[in-house]
Amino acid sequence: MMKFDRLVKQKQINLGDQGLRDGDLDVLVKVLQKSKVLEQLSLYGNQITLADGKFTNALANNHTLRKLYLYNNKIGPEGAKKLEAVLKINKTLQVLYLSLNQIGNEGSKSIADALMSNSSLQALDFSHNNIGDEGAESLAASLLVNESLRRIWLEGNNISNEGAEMVLAP
Repeated sequence: MMKFDRLVKQKQINLGDQGLRDGDLDVLVKVLQKSKVLEQLSLYGNQITLADGKFTNALANNHTLRKLYLYNNKIGPEGAKKLEAVLKINKTLQVLYLSLNQIGNEGSKSIADALMSNSSLQALDFSHNNIGDEGAESLAASLLVNESLRRIWLEGNNISNEGAEMVLAP
């Protein structure tokens, strides 16, 4: 059982590999809304989809979180769309781990759209997400505009040499 009084005072919260689903995140939603110190949140290896929007709405308006670990969940294209809205609003998130979430080309386009206006994200792990050349092309276009992103991981996707060249082009 997650205790709000204790969690709201933590700089780091690790709830990886706990079998959590979206409905289990209500306490964390409140923590994101109230915490003045939370900098790192690990939710890797769960069953989170972000589909209901509660967690992402709280995240969008959070002003302390710097690192978010969401790898190996069930986010998919729909959850990526929710994260797009977050990344367009949130000005503090610097590191986002999204590997192993089956985000695909559609979800990649959503994140790429957000990167067009996001100025805080410095590192994005997008590896092993079934992204192809179509998603790589969207990311390439956003990287022409985005000046904050310094690292992006894309290994384990379905990006051809041509798609990789688009991303790497100046």
